[in-house]
Amino acid sequence: MIIGSAYGVAAADVTSELAEFEAMLMSIVERLDARYPSADDLDTDGLEAIIELAARAHAEWVRIRPFANAKIQARAATRLKPN
Repeated sequence: MIIGSAYGVAAADVTSELAEFEAMLMSIVERLDARYPSADDLDTDGLEAIIELAARAHAEWVRIRPFANAKIQARAATRLKPN
């Protein structure tokens, strides 16, 4: 599957791709937490890094997502929301 100019993930690879995605995300969050221990410590570079991370995380999730279409994904996300 192609999303824009990027190739999506084959169903058989979703589990491993999600594991890599989580590891990457946690690594970056840990570094940001160490650099900016509280919101008061954030500077322009820190805010930019957080925005970039959010955009990158969204793009990776879209690339990896194990759903045939967005409607199925929306239904699954709705079931995951806490009551």
